[in-house]
Amino acid sequence: YAKFDNIVTVSLDCKKNLITKFPNLKDKMLVLPNIVDRDYIIQSVKESQGEVFDKDVINIVSVGRLTKEKGGDLAVDVCKMLLDKGYNIAWYWVGDGNQYKYLSEKIKKLRIQDRFYLVGNKINPYTYMKNCDIYVQPSYYEAYCTTTNEARILCKPIITTDVGGMREQFIDKYTALISKIECESICENLEKLIIDDKLRKSLEDNLKNKN
Repeated sequence: YAKFDNIVTVSLDCKKNLITKFPNLKDKMLVLPNIVDRDYIIQSVKESQGEVFDKDVINIVSVGRLTKEKGGDLAVDVCKMLLDKGYNIAWYWVGDGNQYKYLSEKIKKLRIQDRFYLVGNKINPYTYMKNCDIYVQPSYYEAYCTTTNEARILCKPIITTDVGGMREQFIDKYTALISKIECESICENLEKLIIDDKLRKSLEDNLKNKN
């Protein structure tokens, strides 16, 4: 690192962590968040035929690799908790990865195959994002999450865990609900959004104003 002219991190959190390891190089460190093409996302939504969700349920979407850090296990457990509480929901996870088999078996074990769907990779995941009622990012850690940035562009009600870069993207309770990295906290925030459609609308409107 000492031989580089600059060291670029994707978030302030990453920069802070790197400074703790290499404090003498802090003057070389810059922050450049992951770049997202807003126009491409908007155009992709316009060109899509629209994902057909059951409008009689609250449709929740998560997008990301099916790997440990993305928190697929948290999502499955929270889905089960909400169903046990009597909420009429369906949860769609867009993406694939090395936890597909594990999560598939977990879903079957909990007997929620008809409510939690692993839909795999999609060329155009934005149609799922745009048409969902709530977007959830249950990650264990992130540097600067791209999918929440995409959901933010689409002005969706968003719940995310309190991981790297999220407080740079969102204001808690104003443009998103930021949860602890635990099932109970994610579930609690989801209940708030499921019950309170005015809160969902408020988050959407605040994102539109900030965008």
